[in-house]
Amino acid sequence: MFGAVYNLLDKKRRPLRHHTFMVFPEIGIAYGRIPGDPFLMALPIITALKGGRSVRAKHAFNCASASEVWQSDVELLTAREYVRKYPGMPTFSFIQSPLARIVSCYENVILGDMALPAYFEEKRFVKSMPIAAFAAKVAALPDLHADNLIRSQTAILSYRNKIIPDLLIDIDGPANGLAELARLLQARGHDLAELTQKTAPSSRKTLMNELVRSPAASLLHRRYANDGQLFATVTQNAAAPRLTSSPYAAELRPARSN
Repeated sequence: MFGAVYNLLDKKRRPLRHHTFMVFPEIGIAYGRIPGDPFLMALPIITALKGGRSVRAKHAFNCASASEVWQSDVELLTAREYVRKYPGMPTFSFIQSPLARIVSCYENVILGDMALPAYFEEKRFVKSMPIAAFAAKVAALPDLHADNLIRSQTAILSYRNKIIPDLLIDIDGPANGLAELARLLQARGHDLAELTQKTAPSSRKTLMNELVRSPAASLLHRRYANDGQLFATVTQNAAAPRLTSSPYAAELRPARSN
């Protein structure tokens, strides 16, 4: 009973949390949305697919601020709705290595100049916490109701323990995946929007080294075990990415509930 009530309240407070698939029915393609750096990299493609209307990237790290996207004619669906309404539609998504994703989240949520998002304030994150403390706290939070900025990528992109997108593109090594995406779009009469790979802040390497040397790194590896497995598969297949029925659809291990 409590879980059902919580889900109703959560849907009112975070209406976009579960609506992670953006569908462009007239083109015949869909995008699986991972907030943060992956979403920022996808913004030019989304802008082009939805008709070229401008999308401001400045405060779009957590997706919810990119109101120009959600107020357009793009169809937003949950994973369950998507697989039932558009079975077999080609789907792409950008992903990021688990540790780099958490460091990027720390840079934006903790070190950034904006106020803490409500979820992080509720969970007692503070702007003064170091990267290791942030990572340890993230690792201790259950995935079930986690904010999408720290929710596992496999949970966001899967339905019934199977990954939905057929094409996953590593944002740090996107060349081959983008070539496959360009071929897919060209077959549907669209050119791939010109992308500029996001330059990581100069502090990224220092923060990453600090995190890797801390005990929190092993906690994150356990917390995001499925993400690590998926990311390794994507990078191993980067030389010949496929957009076929489900190269990543092997069943996932059940996510930790903490």
